[in-house]
Amino acid sequence: MSKNKASWALQKVVEVTKRDGVLVMSNKVLARLRYTVQGPFRVLKRSIPPQVKERLRQSREPALPVVDQIILPEGVPLAAVIIPCYNYGKYLPAAVESVLRQTLGNIEVIVVDDGSDDPHTISVLGEIGEGGRVRVIRQPNKGLPAARNTGIRATAARYITCLDADDLIDPTYLEKAVMLLETRPDIGLAYPLAQLFGDVEETWYTEPLDPVKLLQYNHIPVVAVFRREAWEKVGGYDESMRIGYEDWEFWLRLAGEGYGGYLIPERLFKHRRHGKTMTHRAKEKHRQLSEEIRRKHARVARAKRFRASEVKPERAFVNMLGAPRLPGRKRLLVLVPWLTVGGAETVLLQVLKAFAGSGGWQVYLATTLDSPNEWAGRFAEVTPLLFFLPHLLPRRYFTDCIISLISRHEIDGVLISHSELAYLSLAQLRKVAPGLLVLDLLHNDSPEGYARLSARVDHFLNGHIVVHEGIKNTLVERFGLPEGKIFVIPNGVDEEHFKPWNEDRAGLKKKLGLDPAKRQIAFVGRLSIEKNPLLFVKAAARLKHLPGVEWLCYGDGVMEDETRAAAMNLDAPVRFMGACTDTAAILNAVDLLALTSNSEGLPMVVLEALLCGVPVVATDVGCLAGVVRDGVNGYLVEKGDLNALCSILQELLERPERLDQMKQYCRSSVVDRYSGHDMASAYVRLFENI
Repeated sequence: MSKNKASWALQKVVEVTKRDGVLVMSNKVLARLRYTVQGPFRVLKRSIPPQVKERLRQSREPALPVVDQIILPEGVPLAAVIIPCYNYGKYLPAAVESVLRQTLGNIEVIVVDDGSDDPHTISVLGEIGEGGRVRVIRQPNKGLPAARNTGIRATAARYITCLDADDLIDPTYLEKAVMLLETRPDIGLAYPLAQLFGDVEETWYTEPLDPVKLLQYNHIPVVAVFRREAWEKVGGYDESMRIGYEDWEFWLRLAGEGYGGYLIPERLFKHRRHGKTMTHRAKEKHRQLSEEIRRKHARVARAKRFRASEVKPERAFVNMLGAPRLPGRKRLLVLVPWLTVGGAETVLLQVLKAFAGSGGWQVYLATTLDSPNEWAGRFAEVTPLLFFLPHLLPRRYFTDCIISLISRHEIDGVLISHSELAYLSLAQLRKVAPGLLVLDLLHNDSPEGYARLSARVDHFLNGHIVVHEGIKNTLVERFGLPEGKIFVIPNGVDEEHFKPWNEDRAGLKKKLGLDPAKRQIAFVGRLSIEKNPLLFVKAAARLKHLPGVEWLCYGDGVMEDETRAAAMNLDAPVRFMGACTDTAAILNAVDLLALTSNSEGLPMVVLEALLCGVPVVATDVGCLAGVVRDGVNGYLVEKGDLNALCSILQELLERPERLDQMKQYCRSSVVDRYSGHDMASAYVRLFENI
């Protein structure tokens, strides 16, 4: 590596985020480094000069002090949910049910009847207490803070959360909050974002605990999970604050004692807004209450914080248990890097719908890389059991966390889809779960992909799912894997969702910000080396003289900055549209899909485009030769052949009648061969019969 390249590498690596005592290199920097040295990253690692390595070693931050986990005494619940109730019988059953559906086992549920006199509420309280799963405590009306204190005194649980009788929590909330508190002794409370519902539908973006801000306004939800020892240390909730803001005052006392807070950036708390509640009454006296609170806690901003420490990763989750499994249901854990917009995620979404809809499987999913996870909402519609590990833990805990998830939830099968961390965790996983069924899913055999890593850990896997025969041949011929461990399941598409637009197409173009008078050529995919968006930019630059054409780039990724810079340098008329959120609408609006990949498997976007009646011009990689037929539904060109790509695009743009003719055959060329239902059903059968 040249001196300039080494200097650039050092500069970028030293600039990357330092977290958890380890230098972490972003995907964008990693991709640039690979591109710079024209080869796999392993070559770069061997090429880093010794002086660079030494400077990197010296730049690491010291590790946090490590402590051992305190084992919970036998018979003591790990967490307790306290639900005060005063005449809220019409809401109480839903609140209790949301707690009973928690994925965390070993929890106690206590409902405190604060002197209810409503007959319906009294009846509901009697029914709730009959099953033995919920303990009901009755007391004269003393107010909300007193009812909370009563419930907390009645439990020996290590962690406490107080849920109002008209609110709800998501199934994974307690498990995620307790996971945090069990690994971070310096954290006193953990809490999520809040989803308001009922009379108001919006998100309350709670904030990380900041004592200075907390003096000005409350940014922590009432449902925060806190340590019992913290409650004891500050003397519990102030029972004199019966008209409101008692939770705000309680959080300030915790902050004043040095307890830190952790915000889980997920909407795991549902706060009901209905009519005139205690919250509204408190706001009527906001000035009086807030001035009293600020005067009382004026010194909280100067409070000394606890020194940060951490629990040994291999001991961090020993107290955590999973909830009992549903009768007759198996459990599948899927490990992925992220839930972003892409072909692999489209396939996975269909597959998980089949598992969840079969009636025989309960689906868990964990992500291992930090990401906006744009499609998290789509996956949440299939299963609420989503664990975004970067939201919860430092990287060094991930392997032990995954193993604990598998153990405490009695997982029956694991599917790995392009998660490097999951592959690297297999050796440790097999030590504790030698009989667990584990398969991986490969979408391509690219050198930048996961085929090599998959082959390297083959002895830990029960089999490999591949999306076309070419990947199977690579695994067998190049890596020597046995054919019997490789299962070919071609990708399929939801043909009902992806179909030609039979309504006002010009109106659809306007809605998406496109010019109805022009023809649109679109690149749709992740901006990464294997997708080669630079070839698309170069084609746009060369053909920019053609009138009435819009060149659209849908996607984001590690090469976004580089691709934008290339477009600017070449004066290419490319519009960067961002991540593709509604692929079906976009494909129905454009006239031609251009896929310029260096490597592929069976790209979903090609199947989706053809089902929508959109011709495809693509590089001849993966198994596209079996899908795209020259002159029928599109054209294929050799990988990286800019001249051939531009020649075909120019001919189609100058002779639109040929483009229109191909559109008539696009859907029929794939509709019977790539059924999404058949594909997803094949995955379920494989896991049930292997």
